[in-house]
Amino acid sequence: SQSEIVESAHDIGAKIESEGKTPSSKSTFTPGSGGKPVWITRESIFLRSGPGTQFKQAAQVMKGMRLLKVGNQKEWYALLQGRDTLYARQDMVVFEDQLSTDELSKLKKLASEREMEAIRQKDILADKQKPGGDAQVEQSDQSPFKPPAQTQVVEKPIEKKVEKPAPLEKPVPVKKPDPAILEAQEKAVLAAKKEEEKRLRDVLEEEKRKLAEQQELNRNLEEQKKAEEERQRKLREARNRVVYNSFGRRDPFEPVEYGASGMGIDIDQMRLVGVVWDEREPLGVMEHVKEKGLSYTIKEGDPVINGRVSRITKDRVTFDITEYGISRTFSLRLVPQSEREGK
Repeated sequence: SQSEIVESAHDIGAKIESEGKTPSSKSTFTPGSGGKPVWITRESIFLRSGPGTQFKQAAQVMKGMRLLKVGNQKEWYALLQGRDTLYARQDMVVFEDQLSTDELSKLKKLASEREMEAIRQKDILADKQKPGGDAQVEQSDQSPFKPPAQTQVVEKPIEKKVEKPAPLEKPVPVKKPDPAILEAQEKAVLAAKKEEEKRLRDVLEEEKRKLAEQQELNRNLEEQKKAEEERQRKLREARNRVVYNSFGRRDPFEPVEYGASGMGIDIDQMRLVGVVWDEREPLGVMEHVKEKGLSYTIKEGDPVINGRVSRITKDRVTFDITEYGISRTFSLRLVPQSEREGK
């Protein structure tokens, strides 16, 4: 950052003396346009003779001290302290316009208390220096500049009274920004906002499009899955379908109960002439031994007279029969075609 150059109080006093004028001990020096009031908010800090820690500590100031910032060099502020320009790091002081009303009020109260204490100590010292109570005390060198050598300033002892603190100097007015610059900045911010909104809308539309495509793809896959399942079902039905022409005779693939008595077929009048093999549901083809062309198809669990079909294998059918309270197992073996034709 560039350093500000501000005429210090010492330079102002030297200029007054060069013009042949005598500065009063009560003269007040105001810094140039760069002056800005700052406050010490820490318990105490040391002011240095130059802008850096390599410079010696020139003065110690306490919390509640109000100084004027008259320039800056990098991270250091140039502060007017009495007639001297000393330096403090920027983080050690706080500008007056950065303080809240409550904080500023507390600092002013603390400054007033310190000023009253200084006056009281000065009065005590003046009383001690009085020879009999009537002598006058020569004023100490408190003014920013020494008066001419031939002039001796003698003042009466300060009366014990509470003086009101000097009014604070008005802060330097802040220059208002150019309306044209503000308008351009607002337009730029608005344009950036609209651009961001458009980008977000485009992203949202893209997400919606992708979601719709995914949903459509899922629907198509579901329809394809259902179509394939239906195709497989019809294929299984076609494989399991038996086409049979009975030529006027009883269809052997009709359920047993459709062509037999209510108790089932009489296995004593039947023989096993065929097995329709299926791992899940095998079928046995039964033919009447006397009535040619009368046949039945049975499966496991079908009823027969006095029993039921218990098991069908590739070469026989087994029945569970219960007669007169006695249970037994009876099997019919598959009769080869040669034996059937020989009978």
